[in-house]
Amino acid sequence: MNKPRLGKGLAATLYRGASLFLLIHVFGMVFHSLLHVFLARTLGPAGYGRYALAANWAALFLPLAYLGWNTAALRFVSSYNSQGEWSLLRGFLGACGKVVSAASVAVGSCLVVAVIVFFDDLDPDLAIALLIAGLVVPISALTLATSAILRGLKHVGRSQIPPALIQPLGFGAAFLALSVGGWFPLNAVTAMVGHLIGVVLALGVSLFLLVRVLPSAVVRNPAQSSRRQWWAVATTACISSLFQATQLRATTAILGFFADAADVGVFSSAFRIGLVTSLGLFAMNAWAAPLIAELHAAGDRAGLQRLIVLAARGVTAITLPPLILVVFFGEPVLGLFGQEFTAGHHALIILVAGYALSALTGPVGFLLTMTGRHSSAMAVEIAMAILLLGLSVALIPPFGIEGAAIANAATAVIRNLVLAVIVWRTMRIRAAVM
Repeated sequence: MNKPRLGKGLAATLYRGASLFLLIHVFGMVFHSLLHVFLARTLGPAGYGRYALAANWAALFLPLAYLGWNTAALRFVSSYNSQGEWSLLRGFLGACGKVVSAASVAVGSCLVVAVIVFFDDLDPDLAIALLIAGLVVPISALTLATSAILRGLKHVGRSQIPPALIQPLGFGAAFLALSVGGWFPLNAVTAMVGHLIGVVLALGVSLFLLVRVLPSAVVRNPAQSSRRQWWAVATTACISSLFQATQLRATTAILGFFADAADVGVFSSAFRIGLVTSLGLFAMNAWAAPLIAELHAAGDRAGLQRLIVLAARGVTAITLPPLILVVFFGEPVLGLFGQEFTAGHHALIILVAGYALSALTGPVGFLLTMTGRHSSAMAVEIAMAILLLGLSVALIPPFGIEGAAIANAATAVIRNLVLAVIVWRTMRIRAAVM
């Protein structure tokens, strides 16, 4: 059995893997951020705001497009691969591909139909960008599902190459190609076409990588099904993901309702930079999730406790320096988007402070979902989504983009504290840096 060792072996496995993941993702995020700086300066606050709204609506629909099977893939692929249960792994991969394909096409079609119905009531550029977003949804869903399978097979670094590198590189190249010579207008529609080309390239590379790393034993063994168990995990994960997406994207949509497109563009730039500073949490969670599933399958509770403490320490060490940098240099960084975007500096500080505080508990969400306690995680996500919506509606009208940032930061901190309490009460595992 391929099992991570305790002590220094587990620490090396976690930190080495997270470092590789972080390196790939940092490069991708830097390029992605530079791309969005270019988009913001080229399109202006209003044009960039329309593109951001279309991209956010596409992301908001994604949880319904993969129906939680990406989270199920992390748990079951990791477990089946470590235990050598090749027939179950083959059955899961086949079911995952069919479910995500069917669901994502249906969801993307619904978005397209909704835009057609309300087309005359929308800004023309925004309406067309939203139609393209309907095409982005199924392709992105399949890419994310494939990436989750690669992570479950312990190819975490490779899993990030398509979404973190190929997608933004393809997006940037396509946008430049479409814009050269003035053949296409520099607006949100052209940006969304570039976005679409980028996700198509990412899906192609994801499938290529999966074919290369899939164990040959999976192909040689007949498929075996455990659909009831798969759907139980996937359904609760889908609901959780839907409300997580609401937490990540709904504030932007609410801001767009109470403010204008320029404010949406300013907040989106601050939000995007804030996500860059939370890469440590993302990288550590990406490597911790399959390890949690593997340790749980092996019944190694002591290993789980040590893994959570190591992850929390690593995330805290990576997250605190960006907070200091944002306080002192956040305004010049926002100025790269354009002088108008420096108005988001206070919002950026609030967002990053919230991410830093929430990082202190480590990967508590994955600890619950990877160990069969997905129902508890789902209940927390629902409660936090409701809290975020309430805070956004209450704080955005009087405080604008700073109110949106406070709503997001407060919800992130409260979420992880509640999850940490549940982890202690149900598993007697301490989720903290010490």
